Amino acid sequence: MAGTIALESLFLAKFVAFNQDRYENDPDMLALFTNLQLSDITITDLVPGVPEAQTATVSSITRNFRGVQQAWLPALLDSEKPFTTLNPGAPLADFAALDDQTVPGVYGYLDNAVVKVGLVLPSDTDADTREANAKQVFQEAFKYIIGDGELTVTEDALEINLNAYVRGSLPHVTAAVPVIVIPPTDYGRLEWPEE
Repeated sequence: MAGTIALESLFLAKFVAFNQDRYENDPDMLALFTNLQLSDITITDLVPGVPEAQTATVSSITRNFRGVQQAWLPALLDSEKPFTTLNPGAPLADFAALDDQTVPGVYGYLDNAVVKVGLVLPSDTDADTREANAKQVFQEAFKYIIGDGELTVTEDALEINLNAYVRGSLPHVTAAVPVIVIPPTDYGRLEWPEE
């Protein structure tokens, strides 16, 4: 399952909450942010590939506002919140426990009492399949929409370095048991089901 939530919604939530607080005593301004949706705004002047702090212009034709130099820091990738993990609410004891997992997917694990996430790749993963397998495992569990081109896979991690809304890396290991192999089979001609 690929993600279905726009990453821009992370900015929108912060933008709305901050400005609702800022303008809590100004009903006219407060109305600009009430029920504001992504479809109501346009984010422009965003410079791609900036190392950390992001700056953009946020405008809305329907709400008649424009905010220049709106700045934020991207969300950190190592939280379990943006993922559908295979062990929700029951993180592994530590990073080393990832090596014992037999089912590929994203798992939460404890790191100094903080839940982090890591990827477990299929056990038949090798240097030739590492990138595709890591991206597939990531995309199946990440709740947000992000293109494969924004994901970099190294020998031991998956990284997002240039996205305006999320940054960081996730470690990956290979599952502990072999993949079950179904032998080559000729199933013959496919048939329409009986009604």
